[in-house]
Amino acid sequence: MSIQYVPEVFFDKEESPVPEVLLHEYSLDKEYSRSRVHLSRNVFSMLLEGQKELHLQNESVHMDSSKIILIANGNCLMREKMAPTRSYKSLLFFFSNADVEEFLVKFSLNYKTDDILLNYPNKGFFVIEKDAFINNYISSVQLLQSVHSHSQEAMLKVKLFELFYYLYEKEGEYFAYFLRGLLGNRHDTTFKKIIEGNVYSNLSIEEVAFLCNMSLSSFKRHFILKYGMSPGKWFQIQRLTRAKELLEKGNVKASEIYTEFGYENLSNFSAAFKSIFGVSPRQVNTN
Repeated sequence: MSIQYVPEVFFDKEESPVPEVLLHEYSLDKEYSRSRVHLSRNVFSMLLEGQKELHLQNESVHMDSSKIILIANGNCLMREKMAPTRSYKSLLFFFSNADVEEFLVKFSLNYKTDDILLNYPNKGFFVIEKDAFINNYISSVQLLQSVHSHSQEAMLKVKLFELFYYLYEKEGEYFAYFLRGLLGNRHDTTFKKIIEGNVYSNLSIEEVAFLCNMSLSSFKRHFILKYGMSPGKWFQIQRLTRAKELLEKGNVKASEIYTEFGYENLSNFSAAFKSIFGVSPRQVNTN
């Protein structure tokens, strides 16, 4: 799976440099898309039709058209799916860290506050439920697509700050905290945290390596140094150990959970389970 560099992929390489603030309406031309994405800008993803699943390092979120999401720049995995009407539309509003800093300074929000935020999760995304204001805002931003490019960037900067300020009024200091985090390199997450945050995520080894910003070969070498075994074996043991714990409680059967642990059929799950524990899932389940 190749890496998509966004927003650069939406522009002709022969054109002038991508503007700092820009708007792009994106639609899906097939029922399902799965891609590795490198975001060079922060982005508001305003889903209009369809569904999106987003995975960043050890964080994930599922989106539909009832929400918008602010995503920090960096690497992420995206899975996009058409709505039942066979359509997928999203309005992408990109902006730079310089825009964030300008806003925080302009409205005197560039300071640390509140013990209440100390235990607030430092996520790479911020999800907002749509309301009447945001629905009207999206419509107003869409109208700017017809504005001459010379004026459009300046007008988009005004609209960006309008949305920032509305979300600050709506979400309070938590939103300002998130914006400040965009400037603090929140993606400097440890290798161990990414690995152990994805134990039960069903991501492939290649996808976890991508989230660690490593090639597959470098990831495998680093993993063996840290954990003493190959990533495939380690993830298999961790996931099957969790499956064994569930089966021992007696509330579920192997046939009900094997897909949760990355197996396409019960036979493969049972064979892997027995190779690790020396007994079949059925034997554990009936003890």
